[in-house]
Amino acid sequence: MKPLIMMNLLVIGSGCADKEADTASNLSHDDVSQLWSEIQDMESWQQYDGWEGIIPSNSVHGDFVQIWLNEAANNALTSGSDLPDGAIIAKQTFNDADGNALKDITVMQKMEGFNPEGNGWFWAQYLEDGTVQNEGSPAMCTGCHAAGDDYVLFTSE
Repeated sequence: MKPLIMMNLLVIGSGCADKEADTASNLSHDDVSQLWSEIQDMESWQQYDGWEGIIPSNSVHGDFVQIWLNEAANNALTSGSDLPDGAIIAKQTFNDADGNALKDITVMQKMEGFNPEGNGWFWAQYLEDGTVQNEGSPAMCTGCHAAGDDYVLFTSE
C-alpha cells in the first residue's frame, strides 16, 4: 500500500490544477511543444521500483496514475543521485483502473536556468491531444512538491 500512502501526501497541496504559469521564465511555446514531443514514447521509459503499472491515487492528479521516468530521471532515482538537468518525470492520470479513460498528463522536467527557487523544475499539464492546460512553475505545483526530495514526492518516505 506504499503507493496509496504516498499519493495521499499529494492531497495536502492544492495540486497543479490552476492556470497560473511562471511569467518570469523565457520559455516559449516551442519549449512546451518540445516537451510534449519528448514524452510521446514515455510508455517505453522506466518505472520506479514498486510503482509499476497503474496505481490507485487519492491525489489531486486523479483516481489512478502511472508514472514514467526518462533515462536521466531513472538513473538518478535508482542510484540515489541528484536529478540532473534533462530529467523528466511524466504522470498519466486516469479516471479508471484499466487506463481506458485518460484524464491528462502532468510532466516535470529539470531545466538549467529555469525557476532557481524550485530547483529548476518546469511543470506542464497536457490533455491527451497535447493541448497545454498549465505550464511553468505554478504555485500550486511548487507548493505541494516542495515537500518532496528535490520536488519529487512519490519516492519520499
